[in-house]
Amino acid sequence: MKIGMLSDAHGNIDGFFKALKILKSFNVDEIYFLGDAVGYVSSLEVLAYLTENTSLITSILGNHDAMLLQKKSIEEKKDKVYQLNQLKDKLSVKIIEHLSSLPQVIRKTVKCGRLAMMHGSPDDLTNGYVYPDTSLEGYDGVEDDFIFMANTHRPFIREQSNKVFVNVGSCGLPRDQGSLGSVCIFDTDSGIPTIFRYEMKEINNQLIQNNKLHEDVVNVLLRTNENCYGNKLNL
Repeated sequence: MKIGMLSDAHGNIDGFFKALKILKSFNVDEIYFLGDAVGYVSSLEVLAYLTENTSLITSILGNHDAMLLQKKSIEEKKDKVYQLNQLKDKLSVKIIEHLSSLPQVIRKTVKCGRLAMMHGSPDDLTNGYVYPDTSLEGYDGVEDDFIFMANTHRPFIREQSNKVFVNVGSCGLPRDQGSLGSVCIFDTDSGIPTIFRYEMKEINNQLIQNNKLHEDVVNVLLRTNENCYGNKLNL
C-alpha cells in the first residue's frame, strides 16, 4: 500500500492542488493532510476543499487551524502575518464542525510496523517543531516505528534508535526553497518514505500578485537554497 501525505498549504490553493495531483499520479491508496490549511494567506479555499472531501483526504489539526477555532482574536501584530482574524467571521457551521472533529494524531499499524502522523512533534502533537537539525534523542521512548510530522515547512527523513522520523514539508509555503513544494509517499510494504519536490515559482508569483501578504511571507516564498531536501520532479 502507498500512503500520500501533504501539509501546510496555508491558503495556497494552487500549490495544494498541484501537490494533490502529484500524489494521485503515484496512485496512492490513501491521502493524509497533516494540518494548517489556513494562515499567512487570507483564504479559506483549502479548508473548504478539505471539509467537502473527507472521503478523499483525511486531515489532522494544525496549529493555525487550532488558532482559527479560538474565539479570542489573535494579537494584532501577529495577525498582520497570520491573517486569521478576518477569517473567523467567514467560517460556516460545516467548516467549524470539520475543524472541531480533527484529531491531533493518527496512528496506524501497517505491514512494515506502527506509524504515527501528526502536525507537530511526538511531545507536542499540534504545536511542536522538529527541524532537520533538531536532536531526536529525546524521542527514543516513542513506541511508533515511523513518525510523520510537519509544521516547520522543512522536509527531511532521518533515523534514530531504529525509528524513522519524517517531516513532509509544505505544499504551500516551503521555507528551505520557496519555489519547491513537497509531498511524501510512504510504501507500507517496504517501509520506505520518499520526499518529492515540485516547482511552484509561477504559483508563488501569482499568489504574491493577487494577495496582500506580509513582507515576511513574501520573502519566504522568494527564498532560495541550493541544499533543499528531496527528489525534484521534472513536471
